[in-house]
Amino acid sequence: MKRTQAQQSLLHFYKKSKQSTESVDDTVLSTSNVLQDDDIMATLETEKTAPSPPVISPVIESSLKCLDSKFDIGGYVECKNNLSDEEKVSILQNAGKGSHEKLGKLVLKPLTKLKDALEDFRNHEKNDYHKNSLLTADNIKAILEKKQDNILVQLNSKRKDEVIKNRAKLKPIIQTIRLCGRQQIALRGHEDSGRISLEEPKNNDGNFRCLLRYRSKNGDNVLKEHLETSGCKSMYTSPLIQNEIIHLFGDLIQSKILERVSKTNFYTILADETTDISQIEQFSLCIRYVDEQVFSIREDFLTFVPVYDISGEGLANTIKETLKKIGFDLNKMRGQGYDGAAAMRGRFRGVQAIIKDMYPKALYTHCVSHSLNLCLSDATKSQDIRNAFGIISECCSFFNSSANRTTVLKNKIKEIKPNSQSTKLKSLCETRLVLRHEAVMLFKEFVEPVVAALEEVQN
Repeated sequence: MKRTQAQQSLLHFYKKSKQSTESVDDTVLSTSNVLQDDDIMATLETEKTAPSPPVISPVIESSLKCLDSKFDIGGYVECKNNLSDEEKVSILQNAGKGSHEKLGKLVLKPLTKLKDALEDFRNHEKNDYHKNSLLTADNIKAILEKKQDNILVQLNSKRKDEVIKNRAKLKPIIQTIRLCGRQQIALRGHEDSGRISLEEPKNNDGNFRCLLRYRSKNGDNVLKEHLETSGCKSMYTSPLIQNEIIHLFGDLIQSKILERVSKTNFYTILADETTDISQIEQFSLCIRYVDEQVFSIREDFLTFVPVYDISGEGLANTIKETLKKIGFDLNKMRGQGYDGAAAMRGRFRGVQAIIKDMYPKALYTHCVSHSLNLCLSDATKSQDIRNAFGIISECCSFFNSSANRTTVLKNKIKEIKPNSQSTKLKSLCETRLVLRHEAVMLFKEFVEPVVAALEEVQN
């Protein structure tokens, strides 16, 4: 489609003003770009019935910084990066559509005489198309900020009622999934598909479906009606929907962590890889930062990432891509914490070396907990320590393998240590030597009851 001479001149002016805008300082930019929201332009593209947005204001020189430009609507046009120049020209031309007023300065003509700027601004404010543009902008902002309903919803009250009703049906389903996740309760059972009947099933159909059944039987009439009347494909209780809601919860948690980290600016990444029960290599990522609300160091889990390339370069790429996807600024990474595996701590091809080459301020630190575990492992090579662990392990196995001997030990603990909260020995962890501390301290506390119980069993 051929452009008219007015279109070409307007397009030339827009490109020229766009280039000159890059040289203006931050204060002037803040007056010309009031709103930077992709949703605004998406609304302008899809809502054909809504009035078109107004114009792009020309570049304001730094000498006019004091002007109040909070009503400048130019930001509506520039808030969408992927709009073509032709689309922006079309938006500008539609600003005065339906009016007998001609589009002049600040729309089709650039502002060239700064000495007449204040007078031109006052004249521009009196135009009907400028007032209509302000009204349109306020309506768009109110809709996006949820202060008023979309025009389609306003015209269709029945649709609005259906939206409210559908949200009320989804709320108990979402709350039940949240309860199971918070209490670490498995959702699925032997049968977890199809319609949820209010009658007790023959086979276990999982905690999620059981909780919905219990809730519908005890006062939640909205959920009860939904389970009884909805079609099989619109119940929103399938495993697919459950997984989707769980992923949404995960995204919300990650966004909350990202919000906290953005306030502190700097963070450290912690990572480790292991093989799960399905023989898939899982890469766990955690973030360490300072929580400014309570002024304490926090370590939060971010996500599990399945990896297939366990080389240093492959794991380093996984960390970078995952952090970028969540929204972290890698330039603010100040530390790395991994175990002592060659792929992680390698000086030349390890994960820490590859990341440090790109982000020199991200210093590597060998995981302190892993270092402590290695120290304890080396310490157990001493004969005295090895014998002590052996005696504790044999005593635990001796009492825990028999109900009668366990009862004898429990009675002796109540008799000799009546104020003790525990009544049995704790077995030693086979892999994590750090976790043996509690078992050793408990055995030390129960030495006298253990000796008395062994003497009674011997007699």
